[in-house]
Parts: sequence; C-alpha cells; structure tokens
Amino acid sequence: MLYDEAKKIILHDDHARLFQQRYRYLLMTQFVFVVWYSLLEGMVGVMYLLELTLVATLLAGVFVATIKRRQFVIAVMLASVLILSRWSAIATSTDVLYLISYAAGAAFFLYIVVIVTFDIFTRSEKVTVDLIYGAVSVYWLLGLVFAFIYVLLEVFFPGSFIGNKLEADSIGSSLSSFVYFSFVTLTTLGYGDISPLSRVAGVLSYLEAILGQLYLAIMVARLVGMYLVHSQTK
Repeated sequence: MLYDEAKKIILHDDHARLFQQRYRYLLMTQFVFVVWYSLLEGMVGVMYLLELTLVATLLAGVFVATIKRRQFVIAVMLASVLILSRWSAIATSTDVLYLISYAAGAAFFLYIVVIVTFDIFTRSEKVTVDLIYGAVSVYWLLGLVFAFIYVLLEVFFPGSFIGNKLEADSIGSSLSSFVYFSFVTLTTLGYGDISPLSRVAGVLSYLEAILGQLYLAIMVARLVGMYLVHSQTK
C-alpha cells in the first residue's frame, strides 16, 4: 500500500520531472550531511538539526529506490531502523543502539550504492546531467559506507585505529572522525592524523583507496562510452 501510493505520486505527470532529478537531490543531501556533520558535530543546540540532515539523506536514498517495490521496501526498512535506533541512542545514551544504527547505516548506504551503480551501468540512453549526479553520488556514498564500517570495527576491536582526535571520541560522537578518515582514504590523500593499526583496518583502508580510484576510472569510461554511442546513433 505504501509503495503503491508513493509510486503513484512520484510517477504522476506533475512529478515526473522531480523523479528524473532524483540523483541531484541525493547528491545535495549527501553534501550537506557530510560537511555540516563534520563541522558542527558536538556543538550545543545543533544536534537535532544535524540529525535532520541525516534524515534528508535517507529520504533521498529511499526516493531513488522507489522505482521497484522490493528496493523500496528494503530501503524503507533499513532507513527506519537507522533513524529509530539512532534517535533512541541519542535520547538514552545506549551504546548498543548506536551500534545498531551504525550497522543499519552501512547496510543502507551500501544498498543505495548497488541500486545507483546498477542503474548507471544498465542504461543505454544518452548521458544526462542527473546521471552524472548519480555517478558522483556513488563516490560520496562509498565514503559513507566505509565510515560506518570503520566505526563498527573500532567499537568491536578497540585500537584498530590511532589518532589524537579518536582518543577523545565516544561511541556516539566518533562518526564524524571516521567520515573524515574515510574520505581522506578514498581520495588517497593520507594525511596520517588518523591511521589504521590492526590488520583488518589496514586491509579495509587500502581496499577503499583502490576502490575509489578504480571507480573513477571505470565510471568515466562508462559515461564517455555512453556519450559516444549516443552521438554515433544520432
């Protein structure tokens, strides 16, 4: 019922253009969430505002998954678990709830990565601006997926990472630090202010770095190939 109503609204003629720009909204909400969360986390009076940016990102992800019923249902379930567990953890300061929220976050963003990547690589029409937004969104989503995984790894295996900033972080406030570390690793900047210590952390770190570079190369080749095919056909 929920899926039918959502799809009816989204695919209505008046909202068709809105759905065609779904990747733009996904990228915008990701950017706001990553930047604002990293800058403002821990500041008094803005905690719930930051959580609303996370909710906006989740809604944009669910919006992307609306085209198919199964995708929509799974995305709603994962987003609901993430929101409920995270808000409950903030209200009660319960570590277990934080762990559940981080696991749900990793699963949700990874699921959206799969959906968007599959859509990009199975399209045969011309390259659109929104498709480019989708390709960029996947890159940002990969950074978020690894950030949630790093938090879980550090919680279950303390000492997997070392860094002055991490020493003062609690389980509830460590996400921004690992978001920073994840994007530094994904882009192969490697400042070294946060470093992996354990073998698993090291493997995940270099896998993320390799994945980031391979994704850029493959995605650029894919988009250029689609553009050339469309130009020749035209």
